Amino acid sequence: MGESEGRTPPDGIEARLRVALDREGVNVGLAASIIRVAAPADIESLVRRKPRGVFARRLWFLYEWLTGQKLDVPEATGRLRFVPVLDPARQVALKVGVPSGRHRVIDNLPGTSQFCPMVRWTTALRAASAKQWHVQIPGSLHPRARRTADPSSRRAFNAVKQSAPSFWPAERSPTCAPYAGPRRSGRRALAH
Repeated sequence: MGESEGRTPPDGIEARLRVALDREGVNVGLAASIIRVAAPADIESLVRRKPRGVFARRLWFLYEWLTGQKLDVPEATGRLRFVPVLDPARQVALKVGVPSGRHRVIDNLPGTSQFCPMVRWTTALRAASAKQWHVQIPGSLHPRARRTADPSSRRAFNAVKQSAPSFWPAERSPTCAPYAGPRRSGRRALAH
């Protein structure tokens, strides 16, 4: 049984938020449920108490990121090291995050405030991520499937275009464009 299992978090909003943000990595779902019922003044007072602390800066960033509301807290000043929101050694995070100068954190969350999957690293997950799947899988595919799966191939585009369901009228066939590569958000690869 893990260290946190079977224990109830201590009373008080700060204690509950520390459990959500510090113990075993960031739990965005738990933090969101606590933030949803907290008054902005409560969060502001926690941040103002230790504005240079890692916990306060992560909390401040997550509050604004989750709610879309700016807290009445002055921006961090002076020499202050940027810290990642997620610890990539404990949780799956983006390799290259977006720095937030206001909070002095690096947004390395693998999603948006509407959907952000949180995955803790396990031994099995680390072993699977260490494999070079992009090399192993194509070699085991049928040659025709390999040609079709190649996004740069014109055949892939034609195969998708020709695979329209037979119940679609000819004049309403779907419009397909060749694969143009990942969009802006897809370019930030996940950290191992």
